[in-house]
Amino acid sequence: MKNALVVSGGGSKGAFAVGAIEKLREKKIKFDIVAGTSTGSLIAPLVVTDEIQFLRSVYTSVRTEDIIRKRTVFDILTHDSIYDSNPLWSLINTVVNSERYQKIVNSTVEMYITTVNLQKGGIEYWNQHTSGDGGGILDRNTLLRAILASACQPVLMPNVRIKEEGNQYTDGGVRECAPLSIAVDHGATDLYSIVLSPEKREPSNETYVFIVKTFLRFLDLILTEVTENDISKAVLYNQAIVYLDKLQKKAKKMFNAAQVNELFNDPKNPNPFSGKKLLKLYLIRPSEELPTNGLEFRPFTMSQMVTMGREAAEAALNNGPLTV
Repeated sequence: MKNALVVSGGGSKGAFAVGAIEKLREKKIKFDIVAGTSTGSLIAPLVVTDEIQFLRSVYTSVRTEDIIRKRTVFDILTHDSIYDSNPLWSLINTVVNSERYQKIVNSTVEMYITTVNLQKGGIEYWNQHTSGDGGGILDRNTLLRAILASACQPVLMPNVRIKEEGNQYTDGGVRECAPLSIAVDHGATDLYSIVLSPEKREPSNETYVFIVKTFLRFLDLILTEVTENDISKAVLYNQAIVYLDKLQKKAKKMFNAAQVNELFNDPKNPNPFSGKKLLKLYLIRPSEELPTNGLEFRPFTMSQMVTMGREAAEAALNNGPLTV
């Protein structure tokens, strides 16, 4: 049995995830796998090193200017983004210093950072133990640039070349907001998935006039849709296992052992769920919209979201895993 923590994207809404993780660790829940997209990629390293209080201090003290800097109109016309992400790059370098990088590399916890390769159009995951040259250890600069790429929302923030002269990368949430699949592929059976949007959403009362607010709304709608698809895949996975198990039990009553084996173990048409186990999916998400658009980092608001995350994690644990 492996435990996995999966944290979706959402910018400053990540403070909610920090509160949820704080509560999970208070309950003595440890993780074998940590997978993060966007803000989840910023959270993941400090979960791997188990520095949850430091993680909280970071997420309740940073301000917008510590993450992004708005470009002039002229600069916007000559760059690929509205904002400059150099402040975020400096913050990542400060937080994941050489000592902390070494702890991440030496940890038995597997960390997966989700990015999208703009040239190839697909998802690429970065793991500290296997994504380096020749499938080995990932060097510090490449790891940090993968984290930066995962956290850079397209158009709002610059595209990132993780490797010099290599392809450009952007926020993994474009393709996978809640990276559950990578955790399942690596043997996770108990999944603690933190999603930063509520299940039921009220219509927005905002009038969208400015380009940034309009694009943030557009991005939010896309990420919400991607997130729901990611969750649906995990639920469908469980439904398939339950269905096939029931079907096999019925078949045993109707056919002999050889016939049942032929039906369910055909080498020409292998059962993709053979040997798979039901997932225990604990879904932790806010009951209402979080009080930020994701691009505004205000310490007081983020402290509020930490508290909301703690309460949501407590409720999710009390309710138990999703049933099929």
